[in-house]
Amino acid sequence: MQVGCDPASHPTKEWIEGHIDKYGDDDNKWEEVAGKAFCKTSDDCTIGGTLSKTALKTGKCVEQRCECLYHSWGGPRCSTAVSGSSSAGLMSKTFGPPIEAAIAVAIVIILVTMVMVHMGSVATAKKTKAVMAALEAERKVAVPLVSETNSNRGSHLAALSKDNYHQNFV
Repeated sequence: MQVGCDPASHPTKEWIEGHIDKYGDDDNKWEEVAGKAFCKTSDDCTIGGTLSKTALKTGKCVEQRCECLYHSWGGPRCSTAVSGSSSAGLMSKTFGPPIEAAIAVAIVIILVTMVMVHMGSVATAKKTKAVMAALEAERKVAVPLVSETNSNRGSHLAALSKDNYHQNFV
């Protein structure tokens, strides 16, 4: 027996899948298997094996035949991940939660995000309004003081420019 990507002693997986009609007939249909490969130890029936440091065991050796420990593993040596869905429809080869659940979670996340952004903008608007009101109140208090001291605008500006003449450089 040869080991490698394209052994001469037997066809590759890709070749078999491309010529699947030659491997089955009306009496013996092609089907996916879970276990039943020959084995000597349980390490022959798992993805970890003796060289791997993982504790994940996908199959065990029972009477010199592989037996998959979980329904989520398939193939003769229990080393192929099998779809979580058992329906024969369009979504039969999918992993993870149903698409409806994923869409529902996405919609909830979008709605929560929109509510949070709206609440943040309302809070910011309230703070801005309070700051503007405080500034307006300060301005109203400051304006009468200036107008009471100098009723003539022109003379006030002239006095300011003459007071600080050493800073008035051109």
